[in-house]
Amino acid sequence: MAATGPLGPRTDFGRLTHGHQEVTTELGNLSNLPAFDQGAAIMEMLRQIQHQNRQFQDQMQQFQDRVNRDIATIRNDTQTIRDDMQTIRDDMQTIRNDIQALRTEIQTTNRAS
Repeated sequence: MAATGPLGPRTDFGRLTHGHQEVTTELGNLSNLPAFDQGAAIMEMLRQIQHQNRQFQDQMQQFQDRVNRDIATIRNDTQTIRDDMQTIRDDMQTIRNDIQALRTEIQTTNRAS
């Protein structure tokens, strides 16, 4: 028991130290409680989910980048095909004009003979 003085009981530092050591020991044992183990397990699962989510986002970004590149390539190829088709149309029109000129020349030659 604590000694008493004129102002009342005095602090027993030995008892206080012993009590502090017991509280520290018991607080250290809190991590052994199932709730804390489950909490740690939940936190680990959340970390894993966050990691998987980041990986998924990275994969989605890579996929989107690849799709965008493919779309750009398709657009370029489509424009090239359109240009080629216009060239073919122009060539066909030139051939039609040449055929028409030959017909006219043949008809003129036949009338002259």
